Parts: sequence; structure tokens; C-alpha cells
Amino acid sequence: MEEKEDRPQTSWSWEQVLARAIAKEEEARSNYRVLASWVKDPGTRQILTELAEEEGRHKEMLEGWREGQLPSIPPPSGEGPDLLAPGPDFSLDRDLSPEEAVRLAIREEEMAFSFYQALSSSLEGRTRELVERLAGEERRHRMGLKSLLEGRRGREW
Repeated sequence: MEEKEDRPQTSWSWEQVLARAIAKEEEARSNYRVLASWVKDPGTRQILTELAEEEGRHKEMLEGWREGQLPSIPPPSGEGPDLLAPGPDFSLDRDLSPEEAVRLAIREEEMAFSFYQALSSSLEGRTRELVERLAGEERRHRMGLKSLLEGRRGREW
């Protein structure tokens, strides 16, 4: 019986990374839609809906890249998240408080930022710039959500 060695993948094709990035954006869009449907506060629901729309635009941009050249990408250097790891599980079936929804959204944005930041460290030129732009947008989402959370501290949602 042959034992398979469990070693990390040494390189990913551009198509594999692109497919995972597209899947992560779709997961984020879907998660924001679910979170928006769970919360009762209209303002929080609107913010989550807008984030879902932005994640959809990210997905569309990434899908547009499929038309370009598909180079091989080495793994990111240093410590970082597994680029092909699954995202968080939002399969809960309950009403969330607006605060819980925002905290889950912050976690989602932190994971997306880490994904794009790790990926960009392995890229060069225009592709790196575009991936860094996506990382920046995810960071902006996270900061906006954290501001929302801070602004509501001690107040009813």
C-alpha cells in the first residue's frame, strides 16, 4: 500500500488561483446577502447589501482576466494563508444581531485582504498592481465595517 506524502503545493497555475479568487468573491457576495437578510437594522442591511454588490464587481473583474495570459505563479513567500483554503462557513440559520453580522463581515474582509496580500507577494508588474488594488479594497471594506462597529458602540442597533 503506497502512502501519499502530504506536502504543500509548490506552485499554482494562474487559472487555479484565479478560480479560487473568483470563488472567494462569490462566497463573500453570497455571505453578505445572507447576513443582510438576517439583520433587522435597515442601515446595517444597506451596508451589507452594498458590500455584496462590490464583491460582485470584484468577481466580474477577475472573470475578465480569464481572457489574458495564464502564467504559472510560485507560492507566496513567508508565512501566510493557504491561498486555496475554503472561506468561513456562513451556513447558520438564525437571526443575527447587527453587531454579530458586522463582526462576521469584518472577519470575511480580513480573510480576503490576507488572500490578496499573500497572492500579490508572488506577482509582478500590472498583475501585482491589480491584485494589490483588490487587497486595498478589501482593507477599505474592513476599515469601514470597523468604523461602523465603533460608531454604534453603546448605542442600540
